[in-house]
Amino acid sequence: MHLIDETNVLTYLADNGRISDPSQATATFLSGGVSNVVLRISPGANQPDFIVKQVREQLRTPDPWFSRPARIFNEIEVLKILADLLEHGTVPLILFEDRDNFLFAMQAVPADHHVWKAQLLNGEADLEIPRRLGSILATVHRETWGDESVAARLGDLTMFDELRLDPYYRRLWRDHPDDRDALQRLIEDPHNNRSCLVLGDFSPKNILVHSQGITVVDF
Repeated sequence: MHLIDETNVLTYLADNGRISDPSQATATFLSGGVSNVVLRISPGANQPDFIVKQVREQLRTPDPWFSRPARIFNEIEVLKILADLLEHGTVPLILFEDRDNFLFAMQAVPADHHVWKAQLLNGEADLEIPRRLGSILATVHRETWGDESVAARLGDLTMFDELRLDPYYRRLWRDHPDDRDALQRLIEDPHNNRSCLVLGDFSPKNILVHSQGITVVDF
């Protein structure tokens, strides 16, 4: 895997025919996550911005935390599934994939966006946003309920375990023997209860509010 960051992404994009003139383009590192490198690309020449996202095997955390890079393929699949289910603009559309380098590009949200979490912490409460988010979740759950094709595309829970179960529930299981029965049930539940697509990081930090509506990111 050729590691991409803000210092070399423009050369990578030009070499692969994704931008025409790297001297007119800019790349901005987007902070906030620990598991990927996310870059906002402004190609210049009145071309729309887009996002390049590349996975990292080792997450940027104080304690060592690893998860296989192939998890990004699950994110790609989820974005494709949601794009078919939800109103246009609710999730970014994928522009291209580079599976050899474990990265993809997607549409960028409008530059005037705000992170919903920041708005909430600032005391801004627009009740229409949670109403719409509830409708989005209801649509995802309803439309994927019992869908065997979705289950086949996302059936491997190995990487979900590496990111959502092992570093939390199993760590607590090791440190708190009195709570092991309850924690074990939480560990087993995702494997035993597989009825529909559930978004594992559907939280205010991943909801972007902008002039054209709201966009859900990071799966």
